[in-house]
Amino acid sequence: RVRHFQQNLPEIDDVCWHILLDLLVVEQAGRSLASSELAANHALVASTASRYVDLLNAAGLVDSGSNPASHDHQPALALTEVGRNMVETCLKKIDAAIANS
Repeated sequence: RVRHFQQNLPEIDDVCWHILLDLLVVEQAGRSLASSELAANHALVASTASRYVDLLNAAGLVDSGSNPASHDHQPALALTEVGRNMVETCLKKIDAAIANS
């Protein structure tokens, strides 16, 4: 995972990777995720979670849109098409590496 992302995005660390995975799982379950939920899921202070979301947004991997279901009006986070493709490609490479070991 590290080699795959660091070729193009060296700023993607373990926390970013776990956030991206979380967003993929939530998306596949047909749900959305707000920044506050992301912070709680990863035991992050809200401001730290926001910095990670900003970093992933600037990298073009995560987008935030409207979330009418949110009581605190936090935007829903979602993978961009680029983000989704990068995570899925990385997971396929990990799967192939495990299968070949």
